[in-house]
Amino acid sequence: RDQGVVVIKDFAFVGVKGLKFIFIPDSVQEIGKCSFAYVSGIKSIKVGKNNHYFDSRNNCDAIIETKSNMLLLGCPTTIIPESVMRIGRLSFGDETDIPMSINIPVGVREIDERAFFNCLSLESIIIPDSVEKIGNQAFGGCQYLKKVRLPSNITEISKGLFADCVRLEEIEIPSRVTKIGISAFYNCPLQNIVFPDSINSIGEYAFNGCNRLVSITITSKIDSIEEGAFLNCSSLQRIIIPMGSREDFEIVLPEYREKLMEEVEIDGQKGLKRVLSKKELEVVYKAKVVQGQYTKLICFYMNDGCQKYLPLCKHSQLSIGDEVNLNKVKLIELSGEGIYYGYMDGREYYVNNLVDA
Repeated sequence: RDQGVVVIKDFAFVGVKGLKFIFIPDSVQEIGKCSFAYVSGIKSIKVGKNNHYFDSRNNCDAIIETKSNMLLLGCPTTIIPESVMRIGRLSFGDETDIPMSINIPVGVREIDERAFFNCLSLESIIIPDSVEKIGNQAFGGCQYLKKVRLPSNITEISKGLFADCVRLEEIEIPSRVTKIGISAFYNCPLQNIVFPDSINSIGEYAFNGCNRLVSITITSKIDSIEEGAFLNCSSLQRIIIPMGSREDFEIVLPEYREKLMEEVEIDGQKGLKRVLSKKELEVVYKAKVVQGQYTKLICFYMNDGCQKYLPLCKHSQLSIGDEVNLNKVKLIELSGEGIYYGYMDGREYYVNNLVDA
């Protein structure tokens, strides 16, 4: 509180314990980077009324850089003023007593890296559409965070943005996002993810450890899916991909080949198709075309001695006696109709249930 202090140096009070009240005197002209980082338990923050460089406008319990309107330091009682345009690095970081819910006012354009890092009490946060950029790990380690509304104007979900948010079960990715950064959702219990058409890059380990993730929907081709993007997603059952994109996704996601479900449209009816799994293929040792009573059939010779048949259209290009490549046989799930077997014959898919002899 010394009125002669002009500069508070970088990291001056990092991790200091028991610091409950902060007063920035009129004389202070410079506050270094991360000067109060990892200081938790602050009860009150005030700035001298005649300080020309920093203020605590509207008794907001925060330090704001007057010229840039950037909030440098907050505490559990902070009310972010509407005039703030930027929330600085580690401004609330490691604050265990932060309120359960925070409303960021319209007008804030940027949230710096680790701004709310490790805020253990934070459960929900609404970020207005005015925000255009959110820095790395801004909400990393917020272990009780359950609900987030991301702004529509961001184009990137940054590195580690929600890493270790172990209660975050759902997220809606805005339609302008083109890139998801490294470890962005590491160890989150997300259950379903839908990627908008704008996505063209998913970084390394972006969803690593999301072991409750059941379904992924990809609506357009993605140029780059980096190593381990979906590593340790042990509950993953399906990855829905656009029509005609299977070969591309088999290259970038070879470990999930059997989970890929490609969109199809058969006789005006939309559905999904996937390859037979190794386990499903193991029960069949051969398939060939035979003549049925009314139409040609694919006969599946099962290892248990049984035979199953897949009826084909009479216009099928396959001939009696042709051997059938089992890799061309797919499972087709038609909307509301259940699961069928399908075979690509020329440019058409023929689908039906397998029937007994």
